[in-house]
Amino acid sequence: MRNLFRGYYRPTKEEFDSLWSNCIFSFDTNILLHVYRYTPKARERLFDILDKLQERIWLPYQVAYEYQEERLNVISQQLKPYSELQKSLDDHLAKFNGILEKYSKRHSFNDFVDVRQLVRTIERAYKRAKKDLANSYSNYPNLLEQDDFREGLTNLFEGRVGQPYSEENLSKFYKESERRFKEKHPPGYMDAEGNNKKEPPECYGDVIIWFQLIDYAREQKKPLIFVTDDQKEDWWLKRQGKVLGPRPELIQEMIVKANVSFYLYTGDRFLDEAGNFLNLPSEPAIVEEARDIRSQNEVQQSESLNSQLHPLSAQDELQNQQILEQARQNYHRIQQITAEIMQSAFDPRDRLRAQEMLLQAEQQLQKASIHIREVLLQAEQKLKDSSRKF
Repeated sequence: MRNLFRGYYRPTKEEFDSLWSNCIFSFDTNILLHVYRYTPKARERLFDILDKLQERIWLPYQVAYEYQEERLNVISQQLKPYSELQKSLDDHLAKFNGILEKYSKRHSFNDFVDVRQLVRTIERAYKRAKKDLANSYSNYPNLLEQDDFREGLTNLFEGRVGQPYSEENLSKFYKESERRFKEKHPPGYMDAEGNNKKEPPECYGDVIIWFQLIDYAREQKKPLIFVTDDQKEDWWLKRQGKVLGPRPELIQEMIVKANVSFYLYTGDRFLDEAGNFLNLPSEPAIVEEARDIRSQNEVQQSESLNSQLHPLSAQDELQNQQILEQARQNYHRIQQITAEIMQSAFDPRDRLRAQEMLLQAEQQLQKASIHIREVLLQAEQKLKDSSRKF
């Protein structure tokens, strides 16, 4: 029975070992675009693995085409957090000044606080935070002018990309795609329905990728592993919210049409398993980062087109983890400096009264500080709440 229904059985350890030792490795568009979303360390790990597997990697033409089409959109979205965070700092500096201006008119407050000195010190702290943010921005590579990441991928996949289908074959496969969509035959039908519905010919993209994978596996007579962070049910078998593995129909179809084994991996699982296969040092933090990015994509895939937004989705806006970490550091620095300022601003000869005024001032300043913290929390939430495949 197992030989007749291999798609319904998880491969044994021996079968996995054989698969990894002999297969072709192919990658979805979202994995290629992750080179712009990963931190430098994770990106370096991915490139290192691809380099070591170079003799066995291959891309369907459709994937390479989608990568070229989406690349600039993804790059552009990485730069938006800088301007947003700079504006946020300006807004909250104005709020701080407004609060202090209000209290500066109270004689009791002025007895204990040098308001002008406090304003100048806070302004210096904010300017320092903005300078740090500007430095971070200046260190981010200008990929719109010189995209070294694309050069790296181009070199790795040189001569390892499939040829495009002819117009005649495309027309035939589009019709075949429509038939498969009606029967909910994976993959691709999720792109033709619901909130994620795409218009032709974009809705046929996954089916074309699948046909090109089958063609190449049949031609090479080798098993194939496809790495994707597309988490829709037309790629993965899901029950009760859990992913059980690739859709059995995909494995069965690859066996019938190409007579080879097939398996799916997510980006994080691939990084983990490839590291083990290649005897690379364990990097659990990198795997966790890749898993987080995949999870963000999964949430976004269910909501991204709900309001029919322009393809420049919000999902890429704050995926640059370095920017977000810099923002956190700036926020904590402002909190620390503000606390030190308030402690030193009071006359030590009247500690009790100073403590009362300190508490009142800190309560007001904390309200403004919370706004900055909320910006960061909202930024992180955007990573989880909106999504597109790319």
